[in-house]
Amino acid sequence: DILMGCMDKAFGGTGGYLCGNKKLIKYLRIACRSSILSSAITTSMAGAMIESAKQIKAGVHLREELLEKATYLKNELLKAGLTVLSRDEIPAIALYIGDEEKGIRFARILYENKILCPIIRWPAVPEGHTRFRIIVMVNHTKEQLDQFVEACKKAQSYIK
Repeated sequence: DILMGCMDKAFGGTGGYLCGNKKLIKYLRIACRSSILSSAITTSMAGAMIESAKQIKAGVHLREELLEKATYLKNELLKAGLTVLSRDEIPAIALYIGDEEKGIRFARILYENKILCPIIRWPAVPEGHTRFRIIVMVNHTKEQLDQFVEACKKAQSYIK
């Protein structure tokens, strides 16, 4: 059996992990091309990931609050007539724009409203399917989420 995962996203770190029996791990250390000439994560990153795991394990109330905020933002964006592609159970929201030029103008208007939200466009997504990936954090306030929605409404009115 192999267990693997990444330490970004929820953990807020870099790198990943791979667990298995000693024979498998020994083999992968010498045979896996991505491991050749690579180095282990730093001790500070390892410590940070251990602390992240502890906070994730103990933070049920934080996850609930985060999902509430993400659901609120998604619903407000939908009420504003924007296209949201995301599922409800994750705090990442895919805000679909489509046309690349419109997406670039949308991003510029957000920036003019003091919101940095980089655009995702080809080749990361198919041509003509430009979008933004909005990541809600537990420390975002309702006022900040509302400010984002208002900036999106303004940007939407300029790109039509």
